[in-house]
Amino acid sequence: MMEHQNEIMMQPEMPEPALAMNPAETSGKIEKEVPPDPAAPLFERFSKYGAGCLLTGLFYAFCFYKNPNGITWPFFLAAGFVLVCAAFQSLSVKIRKDSWFLATSILLIGVSMCRTDSLFLHTINRIALFFLLAFFLLHQLCDDSGWDIGTAISSALRYAGGLFLLLPVPFSHGIRYFKTSRQGKKGPYAAAILGAFLSLPFVLIVVCLLGDADVVFNKLLVSALDGAVNPSSVSSVLFQTVVSAAVFYCILCSRYKMKFPEGVRDRRKGSPAFASGFLFTFAAAYLVFCAIQVVFLFLRKGTLPDGMTYAEYARQGFFQLTFVIALNLALVLGFLRYFRPAPYLKALLTTVSACTCVMIASAACRMLLYISVYRLTLLRLLVLWFLGTAAVFMAGVFLLIRKERFPLFRYGLVVVSVFYTALALSRPDAVIAAYNLTAPGHEAVGTSDLYYLQTLSLDAAPAMEKYLKDSPELTEWYGGRDAYLAEFCRRAADGDGNASLRTYNFSVGAARKIYDARSVGPE
Repeated sequence: MMEHQNEIMMQPEMPEPALAMNPAETSGKIEKEVPPDPAAPLFERFSKYGAGCLLTGLFYAFCFYKNPNGITWPFFLAAGFVLVCAAFQSLSVKIRKDSWFLATSILLIGVSMCRTDSLFLHTINRIALFFLLAFFLLHQLCDDSGWDIGTAISSALRYAGGLFLLLPVPFSHGIRYFKTSRQGKKGPYAAAILGAFLSLPFVLIVVCLLGDADVVFNKLLVSALDGAVNPSSVSSVLFQTVVSAAVFYCILCSRYKMKFPEGVRDRRKGSPAFASGFLFTFAAAYLVFCAIQVVFLFLRKGTLPDGMTYAEYARQGFFQLTFVIALNLALVLGFLRYFRPAPYLKALLTTVSACTCVMIASAACRMLLYISVYRLTLLRLLVLWFLGTAAVFMAGVFLLIRKERFPLFRYGLVVVSVFYTALALSRPDAVIAAYNLTAPGHEAVGTSDLYYLQTLSLDAAPAMEKYLKDSPELTEWYGGRDAYLAEFCRRAADGDGNASLRTYNFSVGAARKIYDARSVGPE
């Protein structure tokens, strides 16, 4: 036994195997591990998605280069929906069936873009399209069933900011793809893109020869290009193509690189007793105010102050009343979101909401009475639109008070989308001109009315042609009805807004016909 132990002790120690050194460590440098790219599935098929995004960018540049309000709007939006749905489905994103309401609203607003000449409507349309498109995309990428209005709006803004931060991704993917394709074999899509770019100079030469060979083809070519072939326009088209293609690729990247709240955290921590005490004073004041509205405005049983007409009474305090309506909506929604539910709190919220409905009716009655005396303007029409939207929206607020899980955001989105789409398609300036020229008691059109009509967009031209009658004021100040209409529609003839089918706008086209029928002498 002792001999065996001595043998073990006498065995020479085996040298430990040397650790294999990393080449980077031997050189004194430590390489950092590159984190995995969440959008790797997109990069692996970059030839397919990159080509699709590039074609989308080219189509965007074709539709909107020097053409902010032309007939191409609905075509681009429809093509964009088809491409987004196809790309999302290939990326295992299921398109939800209830998304088609949003898609329809977006397409109808796109139609309104080429039916109106109103700068105001074009601006609001773009804002509406931004939010509706964001809600459409978010609805596919996450579960928004529990969102409230604040969460939905903040998520849409965050989504837009996230797309901006993702803008370098398509360029980095493109550089990596073409580097790896040089080392290996090129995919069919990359070869197709390369072949398309190499063919462009030869296609331009052939097209020029064909234009010289046929007059009709040459005229069509000139009309389509619309003077776009010059260095500055080519650079603008390339810029629009690259940016829009990058944005479309970022939308696809958002499927992997963005995370959104799947629900809403319960913030109802406030005391219902405090909320009830706060609301009780509001409810008491509102009940007295609503009683006065019923007696004096709706039933007209009371006596107004001396020297005041009902039109003046309607005008007085109208905008303050509209502000209180908006404040009440914010109060009710805020208390529902931040305070614990209680039966007495729900009763007070219902009372305040009912008083808000009476205020909406009072404001609408005041505005209609005021319009009947002082005619219609854009601001007055928008106020009526807001009151109608708020009245229908309040039905959802009542349901939310009774049922905590009622989807108020989705209900409100449907209400606002329907009301706004109707407003956009109706072309407010056309409605204003038709009402002001046909309303009972307004047969005589004064100089101030004629001046206001001149401030409207070309949407008003068909209504003015149909309803405007000759008058001494028209003859004295404008040289007659035809001269007035020709002067109003001159804007349609100035410039080249409808020089080609691509830039055609229906409102400008209708006004141009009126101008051509009444203009005298050279333009």
